[in-house]
Amino acid sequence: MTDLIISIVIPTFNRAELLRRSLESLRKQSVSEFEVVIIDDGSTDGTKQMIESLGDDRLKYFYQPNRGRSVARNRGVEKADGQYVLFLDSDDEAREQWVESLASAIRQYDYPEVVSCAAHWYRDRQLSHTETPRKQGKLYYEQTMLIRSGTFAIKRDCFMRLGGYRAGLEFCEHTEFSIRLTAWAERHSWRLISIDEPLVKINDYGGTLAGDPRRLAQAIDLITTEHHQQFQRDPKKLSQFYSIGGVNAVRCGQLKLARRFLWQAWRAHPASMKSLLRWAVCCVPLIASQVWNLNRPALKNVPVSQGD
Repeated sequence: MTDLIISIVIPTFNRAELLRRSLESLRKQSVSEFEVVIIDDGSTDGTKQMIESLGDDRLKYFYQPNRGRSVARNRGVEKADGQYVLFLDSDDEAREQWVESLASAIRQYDYPEVVSCAAHWYRDRQLSHTETPRKQGKLYYEQTMLIRSGTFAIKRDCFMRLGGYRAGLEFCEHTEFSIRLTAWAERHSWRLISIDEPLVKINDYGGTLAGDPRRLAQAIDLITTEHHQQFQRDPKKLSQFYSIGGVNAVRCGQLKLARRFLWQAWRAHPASMKSLLRWAVCCVPLIASQVWNLNRPALKNVPVSQGD
């Protein structure tokens, strides 16, 4: 693999023991020619000492005050030396063939800008389902891909030209990145290649972000506003985004924002009477509180191509 340098970027925050397991999965890779860039986003749990105890000179450690995982990922790419970068969350694990299989695909397809793979999802230590790259809709220019941490390799210079992940966005950041990636790929004829081999193990612990309707509503507000022009390619998808934002806004008590989202959902796709009905319900706070109460989990199955 000496002709191809790959950097693995791992952001982490107070996950020393989970991170140890992730790093052990990398130490078991079928090839050894790669570097691991760890960005410690303000940990206070002995993360640095744990990394030093491993004694692996492929591990490059950098500390920063807590600024969020998107900023941490971006800094990791800045510190990386590889031609391609891979991302791995500090609570996930790579299969033994992860680096080798992606590197093989990169060579096989003559060094495309992006290669994505499939992933195994685990919940309560049991295999939940397998997620594979699939053809996306018009919003994503019909690309076949799976963009989430662990499932794609991207040329480092391409990531930098895209501006990396959007700073401050801690929910749906892969979705927002995918929207920019596919638009840029369409304009500049980038090649996005995919393979169906599951190469990463994603552990779903149902973390705080996954159940935070306020942050999800804020993320959808940002994404639909900043990428409104691209959403015009797929009004139905735009309506789905607005609907998810509306339901989560009302669940965290932001009724004004919820009404705006749900009205926009109907305007974007008038054939969806469900959106109009939801808007009407939202106009009566007492009924809305009974239909969507704060004790119910956030509607997190966002109808987008890339999960977050």
